[in-house]
Amino acid sequence: KGTVGLDYYGRPCPKHAHGTGNLDKWTSSTQRIMNCMMDLYDRITDPDLLVRRVSIAAVNLSKEKEIPPEAPEQLDLFTDYEAIERQRAAEAAAEEKERRMQKATLLLQEKFGKNAILKGMNLENGATTILRNGQIGGHAADQPKAKAGTGGHAADRPKTKAGTGGHAADQPKTKAGIGGHAADQPKAEDRIGGDVH
Repeated sequence: KGTVGLDYYGRPCPKHAHGTGNLDKWTSSTQRIMNCMMDLYDRITDPDLLVRRVSIAAVNLSKEKEIPPEAPEQLDLFTDYEAIERQRAAEAAAEEKERRMQKATLLLQEKFGKNAILKGMNLENGATTILRNGQIGGHAADQPKAKAGTGGHAADRPKTKAGTGGHAADQPKTKAGIGGHAADQPKAEDRIGGDVH
């Protein structure tokens, strides 16, 4: 099932699954976005294959204050607009409740740490959220620091001879110039796109 291509080593493998999911209106609702992503996943993936990596991108983002008003709607005689209004009111109430819950979650996490509130799935075997919440850039936040030095290197390492730019002072110098280049070379102002005119 599906198209088969070749991987980096020339071995046959299923081609990557790509797809797009569209939201029917502007939203900041996590639940609405999750529902869209799950529908997309079910539509484009083969359940018989393993998943190695999932990449997600969101486009056409906007701040809530900059969201344009809804376009005028053409009315007709055969649509129950009262039912539509009730549905919209229920959706708005659910999104407002979700927004308040998100704000409360962020306040608690800011005060007590990221692990103060977790989903139940984050407590299962193999879950990594708790561990990753204690990391910075994928590294443990409490790793021992290097000794004081310059450029992140330990201060007690053997130093090079006194010089400029970390080079030994007794090395042959280039002719006097700017930026370490010989003065008789064309300067940056004389070049466009790195090519000498």
